[in-house]
Amino acid sequence: MKRSAFAVFAAFAATLFLGSQPAWSQASTCTTSVDDGSFEDGFPVPFGFKNATMVQRLVPPFYPALLTRVCVCWAIAGSGGGHLPFNLVAYADGVIPGASLGSVAADSGTVLAGPLGGPGTFANIACSQLNAVVQSGGIYVGANWDESDNDNFFVCGDTSSTTPVATMFSSTNSGNSWHTTDSDWPQAHALGIRAQFAQASGCIANSTTLCIDQNPGDGRFQVQVHYETSEGGGLSGSGNAIPLSSLGVTEGGLFWFFGATNPELLIKIIDACSLGGHFWVFFAATTNVGFTVTVTDISTGHQAVYHNKDRTAALPVQDTSALTCP
Repeated sequence: MKRSAFAVFAAFAATLFLGSQPAWSQASTCTTSVDDGSFEDGFPVPFGFKNATMVQRLVPPFYPALLTRVCVCWAIAGSGGGHLPFNLVAYADGVIPGASLGSVAADSGTVLAGPLGGPGTFANIACSQLNAVVQSGGIYVGANWDESDNDNFFVCGDTSSTTPVATMFSSTNSGNSWHTTDSDWPQAHALGIRAQFAQASGCIANSTTLCIDQNPGDGRFQVQVHYETSEGGGLSGSGNAIPLSSLGVTEGGLFWFFGATNPELLIKIIDACSLGGHFWVFFAATTNVGFTVTVTDISTGHQAVYHNKDRTAALPVQDTSALTCP
């Protein structure tokens, strides 16, 4: 049976260097896992070289669930120890990993070479800032790293025959294409990749819902847009949200109606509580179709609703008494 590079090298290294050195000891702080709690091997991404990605599908215990932390177990071959910079990555659910949900720069911390077996050394990475909410099904989480930074590093692997085979994928091109991890390593039943979830609250972002913060990450305001026009034989639907949080913009965003490359509406919400006790809603739409903008304060349930008549050029809105504080 094919063995991982780690298993072959570590057995040799243990004989020469390790003696009675203890196994990896940093514990996981994630409670959602598919491994059995110990790791008998470790796995790289073959031919990953400078762009290796390994992810595992995990299912939260409740919905909607906010991904708050990912825990990645690292193993190292050879003597002594080392550390590895990597990116925590998350992808949408699907038969294979779907759209990227973002990444967080991380580091393995110091990992000591040690004998196989045991709980592994986990890097526990907070990631609430991704605002990755699972409303059904699961989510793919894992690591992306440059294997040339330290080619002695491997993701911990559970090869126990009693562990059900997990859904695991690897990529050598940042997720542009995927192959199953167990096609590289048939003995792999699960990876040392775990997650922690919290009950999602506040605005739940999706393709037609834009979430805007008052304070970082709170998703206090929900924005939805519906459009309807007699043009083109009659068209209607929900506006498609374009969050800008990846650019550092958390208090505003965009919507498109007919094509993702053609944004129709820019909206922002300003915390002006100290200036008069209200949140301000400002938006500008470069369209003449009919639409309705609904802004909901999730904390209070209060709404501000705005309408534009079909076949009428939309005027900018600067509502300085839109929603009452706090």
